[in-house]
Amino acid sequence: MMILVDSGTSHTFISEQLAQSLFGVAPTEKPMGVQVAAGGILICNTQIQHVVWYIQGFSFTSDLKILPISSYGIILGMDWLEQYSSMQMDWKLKWIAVPYEG
Repeated sequence: MMILVDSGTSHTFISEQLAQSLFGVAPTEKPMGVQVAAGGILICNTQIQHVVWYIQGFSFTSDLKILPISSYGIILGMDWLEQYSSMQMDWKLKWIAVPYEG
């Protein structure tokens, strides 16, 4: 699965297709319009809260808003980035170090 880290996105999103294989899909408090890179607006009105997911053996828990996206399984937005601030990045070597449990 491809994960996009996107500091230009306010929330963390999961693809509608991937969300179909998970339990706990619920309506959001109110629908929200999400502007995508091509300029269009997608409506988000469902979510899954407290999803535990893993990357390289480390577990994270996130509330995921569901969107009909196809390029990525998950888009990590500012809510996730702020939760794990402060990170170290090396764009040339293409790595991100996320503080994890201290």
